[in-house]
Amino acid sequence: MMFLNSISDPQVFFSDAELALITALEATFPGITHLLCLWHMVKNVETHARRNTFRRVRDVEASTSTGVKWKDSEAHRNFCDTFLRVI
Repeated sequence: MMFLNSISDPQVFFSDAELALITALEATFPGITHLLCLWHMVKNVETHARRNTFRRVRDVEASTSTGVKWKDSEAHRNFCDTFLRVI
């Protein structure tokens, strides 16, 4: 029993976006920070983002003012890499 008394309430809880769980957490631990876990965040992006959103990004070549190419952009890849590191 002494061990249980020494454990403080959680400050942060990671889970999916299950409404019943969120409600129970708030009732049990008022003010707790609830965050979506990384796996669920990635799945949510995959489900809701259009596959071709960043597929063709307009890259303007620095050497000419009119040189425009449509291609898979390095900027897009950098964005995705950074996004995954942040989440």
